[in-house]
Amino acid sequence: MENNIHIKHIVEALNQDKLIIFVGAGVSKNSGLPDWSELIKCFKDELNIVEETDYLKIAQYYYDTFGQQKYLDKIVEILGKKTNVMPNSIHDEIFKLKPNRV
Repeated sequence: MENNIHIKHIVEALNQDKLIIFVGAGVSKNSGLPDWSELIKCFKDELNIVEETDYLKIAQYYYDTFGQQKYLDKIVEILGKKTNVMPNSIHDEIFKLKPNRV
């Protein structure tokens, strides 16, 4: 019964052109892009962090240590190593819903 309520809210948002879908990096894993843990591993390696496991803290520490530009450059560097990246079936299903934002 609870699922029906959630589905109803999704359909209402879709019909009102207000549907926003939140997804994580794992959605693009099947396209050959790194997931969150792989991205954070690159930050950890550069920062020489061994013990910390809180991904948000690691990302924030990298940002605080090197600044916004180097943080963004690092992400572009990591993602730029991937070639021939194409949308996967999960992307296709998401965009079939025609969300307002992803």
